[in-house]
Amino acid sequence: MAKYADDEELRHVESNAIRSAVEAWSKSAPGVAKWTKHTVGNHIKMERWVAEADVDGFNLAYALMPGSFEDIISDLFPVLRKRGLLWEGYAVPGGTYRENLRGEKGAARPPPDHPAAKFHWKAE
Repeated sequence: MAKYADDEELRHVESNAIRSAVEAWSKSAPGVAKWTKHTVGNHIKMERWVAEADVDGFNLAYALMPGSFEDIISDLFPVLRKRGLLWEGYAVPGGTYRENLRGEKGAARPPPDHPAAKFHWKAE
């Protein structure tokens, strides 16, 4: 949405994905005269969900690979960090998901007694 002006009506943009999402939101809030980036942010209120419902996270879909994820890293993460909403207290900073899940540096693979230990995919 960065390419759209802050006061631009999002129901008329060329992106089908954005238009479709805004149309769905506008059905749940028919009194909104103009759907801008600010209006969308106020409507979704993801931060409020975290504060009031104690949700653990959100699944963010992508439109472009890897562009959508690059946008999340460059645009969303800094805002979340600034607000103190991005958890950074990992057991193994810079480690893999498995290392952080087990809390052990170097434990990037299942332990030898785990059924999955015999399976290992390698990129060619």
